[in-house]
Amino acid sequence: MFPSDITCSACPHFELLGAPIGSAEFCAQYIESKRKDALHLLSLLPQLCNPQVAVTILRSCASFCKLAHLHLLHQCQNRCLVNCDVLHCFELSSAIELTLPAAKQASLNLSHGGLGLRSLHRHAPAAYISSLTTSMPSDNCSVTSKVYLLAAVNAYNAKVSQPDAISIESKLDVPPHQHALSSHIEEAGFNSLFSDATTVTMARLQAISAPQAHAWLKVQPSPKLGLALMPDEAQVILKWWLGLPLTPEGTPCPLCHHNMDAWGHQMLTCRSGGDVITRHNQLRDCIAEFCHKACLSPQIEKGSGILPKDQSRPADILVPNWSLSRPAAFDIKKYNKATGRQGYLALHDQSQYHKDAVMLSLAFSEAVDNPETTLPYKIPATAKETYDRNVHILKFITKDIILCGKQNIPLRGHRDDYTSVAANKGDHSRQLLCRVHMVLGVSTGVQACDVMFSLAQEWAETKDITL
Repeated sequence: MFPSDITCSACPHFELLGAPIGSAEFCAQYIESKRKDALHLLSLLPQLCNPQVAVTILRSCASFCKLAHLHLLHQCQNRCLVNCDVLHCFELSSAIELTLPAAKQASLNLSHGGLGLRSLHRHAPAAYISSLTTSMPSDNCSVTSKVYLLAAVNAYNAKVSQPDAISIESKLDVPPHQHALSSHIEEAGFNSLFSDATTVTMARLQAISAPQAHAWLKVQPSPKLGLALMPDEAQVILKWWLGLPLTPEGTPCPLCHHNMDAWGHQMLTCRSGGDVITRHNQLRDCIAEFCHKACLSPQIEKGSGILPKDQSRPADILVPNWSLSRPAAFDIKKYNKATGRQGYLALHDQSQYHKDAVMLSLAFSEAVDNPETTLPYKIPATAKETYDRNVHILKFITKDIILCGKQNIPLRGHRDDYTSVAANKGDHSRQLLCRVHMVLGVSTGVQACDVMFSLAQEWAETKDITL
């Protein structure tokens, strides 16, 4: 059955695809050896003295992903030690002492407000269930495998909420994806933190789990690109992110001399020292940059100029031609009321012009995806020839307008047709005539634009040339 030169071993324990196969003692020893190898890298990260870089390396290549293949094992207590090593490395690298809620939050993924230091032990049941049910059909599943699978299902159900619980019968027939099972575990972990939190902590958890709130954790800490944080800056923001106290309660503010709270709320709202103004100006400049990219010609700290001798406070951002040739003034200070049921974003979503813009964008996407629903496919066959001819003429005229714009040639002339009696017919009309001369290769005195295009089109068709 097997080749004669195949290597045989009497040892019942072996390694397959990076995972140990054998007794519980052998698996524990194998994981312990891998753990010691990972400890060498973890011991070097605190020597960087840079929390931002250390956390990036720890999340990307030194924690879960380095030993991810080990969470396919059914039972192994050494995985808990691996998770403890990762969190301990984070504490040493950032000089932050984690509390139990902070450690649980750090183990969540980024979209749920964590640091991405995922737990091997917590996700092991999901990995085992998905691997076993996918690789082994239900009719070939042995009794021993079903016993292990039942234990994994029970462990998984203990980590998720009741609506997300699964049964062994359903998962044998329809193998689940590990990503879906792990997502339920992450959601249950976040809900557990949220249900036991105070009102202030709930607000913080909702803020950090919002879409793109974790973007600062995913960027590469490059000083050249302005994406690097100083070590003390990274430590403060990591403490705030995990809900850890920043200062002792009641410490007086060195600027305004008011008592500071332990969570940094007074620091964010203190008007002394210029931090609030600096943050306001950075947000203003960021929005103005997006307006500039949209070719809206924004003006910073500019009055509207609607009324003469207007002494009102200038707008943070003034867009001269926002809608229907009317200017729009934006006050960044009011953006603290952007969210919520009565916030500016919610009111904007309910406005009619927003709904009309959404409908236009959907119609444009539909026209791109399904061009057969557009006007050229719906016009009668008798008008198709006229439509194609007019489109061809418009393309011809557009090319000349673009050429005049690139060459900085003004579109002079009072009339665009051939009925003008002026000596100067306009640069655009002359350019059209010159293009027809080049296409035809002859000199013509025809002045009617549509006739010129007909002649050029007929000549191009005889030469198999596309104008």
